[in-house]
Amino acid sequence: MNNESKEFDLANVFISKGMFNEARNIYIKLIKEGTRNHLVFGNLAIIYGLKEEYNKMYELLIKAININPNYHDAHNNLGFFYTKKKDYESAINSYENALKMNPYLKETYYNLGVIYKDKGSIHEAEKYYKDAIKIYPRYFDAHYNLALLYKENDDKDNAIKSFDLALQINPKSSETYNNLGIIFLKKDNLDKAIKYFQKSINFKSDNYEAFNNLGISLERKGNYESAIIALNRSLKINNDYAEAFFNLGNAQKAYGKINEAILSYCSALKIKPNYQEAHFNYAIVLFLANKYKNAWEEFEWRFVNNFIVPHVVPTSKKWVGEKLNTNETLTIVSEQGLGDTIQFMRFLPYLSKMGYSIDFIADKRLHSIIKASGINENPISPPEFNKLRKNKWLPLMSLGKILEITPLLKSFESPYIKTNYESDLKWKKILSNENKPIIGINWQGNNKIEIGAFKGRSFPLELFSSILKGNDIKLISLQKGFGTEQLENCSFKEKFIDCQDEIDNVWDFLELSSIMKKCSLIITSDTCVAHLAGGLGIKTWLLLKKVPDWRWGINGNETFWYESIKIFRQKNEGDWKEVLLKVAKELQSELN
Repeated sequence: MNNESKEFDLANVFISKGMFNEARNIYIKLIKEGTRNHLVFGNLAIIYGLKEEYNKMYELLIKAININPNYHDAHNNLGFFYTKKKDYESAINSYENALKMNPYLKETYYNLGVIYKDKGSIHEAEKYYKDAIKIYPRYFDAHYNLALLYKENDDKDNAIKSFDLALQINPKSSETYNNLGIIFLKKDNLDKAIKYFQKSINFKSDNYEAFNNLGISLERKGNYESAIIALNRSLKINNDYAEAFFNLGNAQKAYGKINEAILSYCSALKIKPNYQEAHFNYAIVLFLANKYKNAWEEFEWRFVNNFIVPHVVPTSKKWVGEKLNTNETLTIVSEQGLGDTIQFMRFLPYLSKMGYSIDFIADKRLHSIIKASGINENPISPPEFNKLRKNKWLPLMSLGKILEITPLLKSFESPYIKTNYESDLKWKKILSNENKPIIGINWQGNNKIEIGAFKGRSFPLELFSSILKGNDIKLISLQKGFGTEQLENCSFKEKFIDCQDEIDNVWDFLELSSIMKKCSLIITSDTCVAHLAGGLGIKTWLLLKKVPDWRWGINGNETFWYESIKIFRQKNEGDWKEVLLKVAKELQSELN
């Protein structure tokens, strides 16, 4: 064995022991002595790559290939170099050259998978990950990255399979358990999600992301105390984690700890000033705490990243409250639900009194009541928007900010919703035979939006049975669409007025208002019925979950929005039975 071979072998021993500087010195010495061994250049290139001295790495790889064009490791490492430089086409070319020389390079297939994933070429990435696995079935990184690929493209089932295979190879992978938990969280399988997040933490006690995800899962499950503990653990590990502060705020809000939630959202925004969701949720808790001035400012963040989109979005400039020219018309655009429109449309007459000409874009279902109430003479439905001139415009609920609406400074009157003579007369005749107090009831909102602030706002119709004991009354169902199926199997069907079938077919808000005016009392969950009744000035009992939607505040039995509404609140999350028993007792007191 010659001296060069001895030194080369020694350098390889140094590399095996992680003594890269010693190996580097030997390789440099051999090159200075004129070696033509391509492995010397290739190995030295790897050392420079580890040191992130990529230009030197490149020079050495080219020299190695010039000596031996079929040196597949050099082509493979050249692919790595180009990847670092984000020259993906050159990287792909180098990797493919390596595979032509040796089709059994599992790392090369894997690296090609990584590149194609970064390029957004999902099918190619999947193919190369699978090729790597064919060569080496126990290739953890390939299984893991293939699973991530499926996860990021919402292929939950294949992601779960690939993560499970990865765990068979490395059953202590904290990140794998964390990712499985995220998938089951998205599938709303909270028990499995919690199990996997806990396993992730068991194998890596400082996994702050897993603690954060565990907190999210526990909050959604309604275990707010444990959620807060988990999220605080996450922040103890990483106090610069805006998402954990945000989720902590969500858990505190859901638990009714509004002041604590305010501080958490502020912390999130200090770290991440443009955090849209944090700004919006910050607005919500400020409203709940009756801090309206700051809340309106934060509420404008609802439109960032199209988090909320008005029913149409004009291309003209937004109005910010400046004085308009006498010939200018202001376009007000409705947003969110029917209840939101009913609540905020009261402000349009004030704009008219200020001298503004108003175009009002609103859901067609509300047009009859808008016109009858004198809110606007000619409301426009969203599909008809193109008929309008390009006026300055404003989302309807931004009027709260423009007019500086607060609980202490109300700049509006109530009632503001009116009916017409024909509709009132029609329903007066229909209901004239009723000689018992009529109670209008509503129990369920649109179940498609029973999430977030609206989750848990509805309750079963059957709970109204408690108000019938000892009370000689008749009921009118004001329920439309969702929830009406409960009428079929209702145990007190005989308590509904004789013309209930006719009322069920009424979908016009003007007619519905006339029906409600014939009721002695409205008892309702948090739906547009509450806003309609409040706007009409009808005596209304509003039943709210423990932490309600922002507009109702966190405590008290009154609301400055509607003088005729009395609020009955849950004491314990989800306990509607106790609320209805309280309502029954109060009703009995009023009727006797």
